[in-house]
Amino acid sequence: MGASLISGAISSALTNPMECITVNRQAHSDFKMKEFIKKEGIWSICTRGIVPRVVYNSLQSLLFFTALIKIGKVYNV
Repeated sequence: MGASLISGAISSALTNPMECITVNRQAHSDFKMKEFIKKEGIWSICTRGIVPRVVYNSLQSLLFFTALIKIGKVYNV
């Protein structure tokens, strides 16, 4: 359970900048990557919204793998 919690936290923290860029790209039709990076800064892109995303994905990963183990025991897999 600890491994699934930690892996969910690490993976969501590493992919957070891509998520930030994707959301801004979807929200603005005239999105320009270079202008966005200059305006926001690399640090802001990497850390914006990271805490809720890490918490959500960690708990989701924990729930998924716990359920997977329980269902595997029920079906003797």
